[in-house]
Amino acid sequence: MKTIFKKLNELERARKITIGMNRNHANNFWYHQTVIGKILNWLTYVLIILAIITFIKFGFLKGILATFWTGIYTVVVQKISSMYVRVLLLRREELFDVAYQEKSITIRNNYTGKIFFYPTDWKKEITEIR
Repeated sequence: MKTIFKKLNELERARKITIGMNRNHANNFWYHQTVIGKILNWLTYVLIILAIITFIKFGFLKGILATFWTGIYTVVVQKISSMYVRVLLLRREELFDVAYQEKSITIRNNYTGKIFFYPTDWKKEITEIR
């Protein structure tokens, strides 16, 4: 018999459930645990400083454009960090349990639309999904 965690992975791959991620928690984990996350975190500050310099040196219009591209960069990095943490959680059951208990993730049944979050027992709910 399959373990409940393997069933969770299979249901997620089959798109029967969706695992939601708290973006702030994912970003903090990614920024503090990976080298690329630390580099991209510092790059965010550099881009903000460059946007301010662009405002001062080149004018309002180019400053707005620099701010716009900094915002796009930030959204892309947030998506990447959420994806990285979601993949990491689906590989390690202990980390998944901790993230669930800390209310960093939710599980959504795509057929019924019901959302499971802590303190609901996700293992019991997953066994009922076919």
